[in-house]
Parts: sequence; structure tokens; C-alpha cells
Amino acid sequence: MKKHIDLTDAEVYELEKLSIEKFHNLELKPIEYNSKENTVIIKNPEFESLVNFYYEGRYSKEDNGNIKMSLFIFRLLQYRFFNNNQTLSIVDSALDKELACLIAEEHILSMCYEALKFSIDKKIIKILKEKGFTVRTNTNENYHYDLEKVNQKAIKIITEIELLKSKRNK
Repeated sequence: MKKHIDLTDAEVYELEKLSIEKFHNLELKPIEYNSKENTVIIKNPEFESLVNFYYEGRYSKEDNGNIKMSLFIFRLLQYRFFNNNQTLSIVDSALDKELACLIAEEHILSMCYEALKFSIDKKIIKILKEKGFTVRTNTNENYHYDLEKVNQKAIKIITEIELLKSKRNK
């Protein structure tokens, strides 16, 4: 059972000020964000004492020592203690993986498109076929029409990439 401690207003002020100073310059490792659960995972062991003091019972400690809590509780702590902390970065690992895959796919499609604009290459056409595209070489008109579909898909992916980047930066 916790013991209640009576503090004066001046003592509360000093404790708050010391906490803010201590955690304001804390070197924070990247904080992982899980958008599906709306939780963050913090890899700083010093963080547990802060969270436990202000929001006891509103976090969990994983087997590896990481702290897991809702994004809302983390934001409260951020506004209070880390508002100007330059080392704070929140990483959505699922979003970053999705971005990396989209960027790779866009590069592949763009490179295939650029190469096939100049000459027919069966190896490149095979790559596009594996990606679900059909590139007909029976007529010039069909060939350019199918190539344009590849280009349009690459452009669409660029739009998706920009949308995801803007989500990540919020």
C-alpha cells in the first residue's frame, strides 16, 4: 500500500521542475508506434520511473524490458516533459515497411518502363509479367498501350508513397 506524503506547493513545484529538467534532455531512442493498436514501445529503461510515477497502471513492461503504453498517455508525457526534445522520433515500423515495399515496386516498374521505351527486352517483359502485367509485342500500338499501363501504375504508387509519407510525418 502506498503511503500518502503531504507536500507543500513549493515542494510540488520543485519536484515537477526537477522532473522536467531530468527528462527534458533525456536521450530517447526511436519510439516504435503500432498504428493498429495505437500504442508505442519505448526502449529507454529510465522511462519506466516517469510513467510509473505519473500514470501507474497505464503501461506494461515487456519481457525484453521495453515499455508499452497507449499513444495518448505517451503524448501527455511528451507535452509535459519532451516538448522540445530534439532526440524524440516516433517510428511506425509497419508503415516504414509498407513504404519501403512501395518505393521498391515503383523503382522496378519505372526502370522497366524506361528500358522498354527504347527496345523490346524479353527478360524485362518477364519481370513485368511476374508483377501481373501483360506486355504484348504483336503490334506497336499494343506494345505502347501496355507500357503506358506500367507507367500509370508507377505514377499511382508514387501518389500512395506521398500519402504514406504525409501520414508518417503527422
